[in-house]
Amino acid sequence: LWDMNIPYVKAVAEADNALSELVGAGKLDVVVSTDMDFLLSGVPRLWVPFRNRNDGVEEILLSKVLQEETMTLDMFRDAGILCGVEAFRGKVSIQSSLAFSWIRYYKSIEGLLSSTIKEVQFEHLKDNGTLQKIRDSFKPTARWLQAIRPDHYERFAAFIDGL
Repeated sequence: LWDMNIPYVKAVAEADNALSELVGAGKLDVVVSTDMDFLLSGVPRLWVPFRNRNDGVEEILLSKVLQEETMTLDMFRDAGILCGVEAFRGKVSIQSSLAFSWIRYYKSIEGLLSSTIKEVQFEHLKDNGTLQKIRDSFKPTARWLQAIRPDHYERFAAFIDGL
């Protein structure tokens, strides 16, 4: 990118956080990744590179997914959490069709937890504050500037501010 004179920035920590923050700040319209967790973060447009070819991407529009799944973003996020996210790796992993059905019916993980459905994996969702912490990890914090290395922001400030 440097050789092609294309502006780019490096993240202070994991790039996922910086990308989510930039999307939340309205600085990016699309993220290119195979990580579907970006949709849980509210990324409106995800481009997934074709795995067997180098000539394109599959475009996933969050608004279309939410419409087709008849869910709000909060419901979609809860269904995704039930399906298994990094923070619950090995602790919560419900089959996606079941997770989405439960959330459509019960509207939230709290609604599901107060139902008559009992599942051993739900115990990890009841931990004090853990569920909210995980939900919050998918929401931008408006600290996008802190997610970018200072030397990169200084170099490309005009470009980033212009977005």
